[in-house]
Order: sequence, then C-alpha cells, then structure tokens
Amino acid sequence: MSDQPKLFKPAELESRLAQIGDKVPPLSSIHGLLTAVAAGPEALAPAKWLNYVFSADGKMPSLDGIADAESIVMSIFGLYNDIVAYLDSGDFQPYLGQNLDPDMQSQQLYLWCIGFSKGMHFLEKRWFDPERKDLAPLLVPIYYFIDAPKFEKMFLGANPTEEDRDDLATQMLMQLPSSVLDIYEYWRIKS
Repeated sequence: MSDQPKLFKPAELESRLAQIGDKVPPLSSIHGLLTAVAAGPEALAPAKWLNYVFSADGKMPSLDGIADAESIVMSIFGLYNDIVAYLDSGDFQPYLGQNLDPDMQSQQLYLWCIGFSKGMHFLEKRWFDPERKDLAPLLVPIYYFIDAPKFEKMFLGANPTEEDRDDLATQMLMQLPSSVLDIYEYWRIKS
C-alpha cells in the first residue's frame, strides 16, 4: 500500500522544489506565474503551464527519484487553488518567501513580478491587445518592480531624490495586491 500524497505548505514546498534541481524557479516566481494564469483572461489547462513551474524554459525535468514527487505536484495544484480562492475572496497577497530581510524581500518581489509577466505570455494576444488600453494602468505596479528606473523617470522626472524613489516604491508595493485583484475582476467582466 502506497502512502497518500502530502500537501506541503509554501515554505516546505520551496525546499522540496530545490531537490529537483537548480533550473526550478523560486517559489515566489512560481506564485507570480500561477497568479497570472489564475487572474488571466481565460482558464488554462494545467498541461499549458505545469512544465513552466518546474523550469523557466518549459522543459519538464525528470521527477524520477525525487522523494515526494507526487506530493510536490499536488502541492503546486494546491497553491494554484489557494491563489484562486484568495482572488475570489478579495484577500490576495503575493508570496515573497519566509525571509523578512528587506533585500531578500525586494529580490523575491522582483521574481514574483517576472513570474507574473511570464504567466501573461500564455495568452499574450489577449493580455497585449492594443484595444485593451484600460488594462495597462492595472499592470503598472507589476512592471514597476521589473524595471523601476523606467517608471521612476515617468512618475518622478529626471532627477528624483532617494526619498522620492522610496516613496514611489512603497506606493507601488501597497498598490500591487489591489492591482492584481483589479486585473482579476477586469478579466471576469471583459471575458
């Protein structure tokens, strides 16, 4: 009789994913990717996105010999379901890992936003349709954390002070969860 798969909480899932190899993206990036898939314009079959959870290039690594491989895969589906539930409830927060060090949190936020942008590419024509100009402002906090200097110039002009940059970063960070919820609502209304 085989053991039942165990669902891992995010911190444990992160360490289990590391067992698979160094090509597996960090959990913050995976969370961003899954958030874009869940919040996006239409439901996607897991076969479209699951390989990208385990490898940025979409080439599924072998899970043979990986302890708890079935539990890891089931936990990814559990994470996706949790994201959908948080989006539905209006109580969404990006997963940025367990380390509370500000530099690590900044790095995890960057990775989360990169993951989200990669998740958008599954339905690229819908996300980047020129007719959807009303979607672009909702994406600003996500793209801000990918390329802050570009947005600092747009919002603060040519010579912003460090205090101005910090204020803008704080504003974008506070706006990010509500922007994701607005994106989710946008696609529920427009689809």
